[in-house]
Amino acid sequence: MRMQPPSIGQFLCPNFVTVLCLFSLGLLLAACGGGGGGGGGGTTTGATAAAVGTVQKIGSVKVNGITFDCINATVTTDDGIVNTGEDRCVAAGRNELDDNMHVVVSGKINEDGVTGSASSVIVKHRFKGPVGSIDLIAQTFTILGQTIQVDDATVFKIGSGPKTTGLIGLTSLPLGDRVRVNGISGAGGTFLATYVKTKDIASDSNEVKGIVTEATPLGFKIGTLTVVLTGQVAPILGACVEVKGTLLGNTLTLKSGVAGLKLDDDCNGDSLSGSITKAEVEGVINGFTAADTIFNVGGQAVSLSASATFRPAGTSAADLVNGLKVEVEGSVTNGVLLATKVKIKKNGVRIEALADSAVTGNSFTILGITVITNGSTDFNGVTLATIGTGTGLRVQGFKSGVKEITATRIELRPVGASDVTLRGPLDANAVEPGFNILGVPVTVISGSTEFDDTTRPNFFANATANTIVKAKGMESPDNVIAAREVELED
Repeated sequence: MRMQPPSIGQFLCPNFVTVLCLFSLGLLLAACGGGGGGGGGGTTTGATAAAVGTVQKIGSVKVNGITFDCINATVTTDDGIVNTGEDRCVAAGRNELDDNMHVVVSGKINEDGVTGSASSVIVKHRFKGPVGSIDLIAQTFTILGQTIQVDDATVFKIGSGPKTTGLIGLTSLPLGDRVRVNGISGAGGTFLATYVKTKDIASDSNEVKGIVTEATPLGFKIGTLTVVLTGQVAPILGACVEVKGTLLGNTLTLKSGVAGLKLDDDCNGDSLSGSITKAEVEGVINGFTAADTIFNVGGQAVSLSASATFRPAGTSAADLVNGLKVEVEGSVTNGVLLATKVKIKKNGVRIEALADSAVTGNSFTILGITVITNGSTDFNGVTLATIGTGTGLRVQGFKSGVKEITATRIELRPVGASDVTLRGPLDANAVEPGFNILGVPVTVISGSTEFDDTTRPNFFANATANTIVKAKGMESPDNVIAAREVELED
């Protein structure tokens, strides 16, 4: 049994197999797809593929040019539920397998290179219990003493109501409701939820998986949650454990025996082993340094190929920082994924502008956006003390509030008021003659603003809420950008 270090690290995923079933967050179902004739493209070979990420769509789905079926797959959950039958992914039902759930898929790729068959689909739910608190500014909530991060892609299914996402979904989450949370391990011991669903949970079935952070007279702690043993041997500090029991306040009393306490090995996200022909992993970068081409995405070791290509267009290895959500694609040899393609996910925010103010505590503002720094922030040639009003900066990070980002990297950059860049998710659908990114108004100028790879009408027709847009232009004193150039990124 492999023990985890005390730090949970950045999120990412599990097991592996069938060819990239999950290019985006949803590759899972690609592997899962039963409904569209997914497996009919050729004879199955010994070539393997790995998919770690979230379900994009249930049924036969083409992902990265490859279509998967799960006619012979075994579908399991943490509760041990196994689904069988002709169309096993669909047979699992929305309660156990739904769009945006984080999964592990394994299987084979066909010799045509564009179809495959899943042999195993594993759905991993990390937490089950009542919602303890909600922070709309930080876009987090707590469950069993653990902090759960929400981003724009998080899906909420509350009772019989429709699905909602992001901050809207978090707003609808009632305190005290019992929920099941699916997702991936996040930075600094947090967890990024991909799917949150209200669930009838027995009083003794509250569940959490995490790192043992402290020993106590009657048991141990996972974060701020106190766990009371009921005859089990106490795990060592730093061990990854799965616990289940009865909750009273912030104390969990374990079920007796192995039902209450199990050692695990994927608190940081499972890593791929052996040799895999084609693999794709989604998660958060950790262990990255600018001088090193070897880092982790979640729990997966990644080596960056010298010829790796990047998406969106215009991004490169220089944009990679700890805490950034990415998808990496390549082959696995001896447990290391050689990344030939890297896609920076939509929570990546980049700002190049003049700071509005000096630092107060661990934060400052730029373009009217609050920038939060923490122990994971990479200060590249700059310190908080050197940041003052008018300091030219390049800030990278991820959206952590309505008008707030958490910085993953900060560096000095010669920037003028006419040279501002802002890249991030739209707050709402773009409406002529502009749009907002993180609360910053961006105005397009008729006959002057350039639209990369599209036209003005097409831009406003397709720039919907949470779409990633990059704008360059002139900043006014009230933090409005007059756009010189606008790009709709995929």
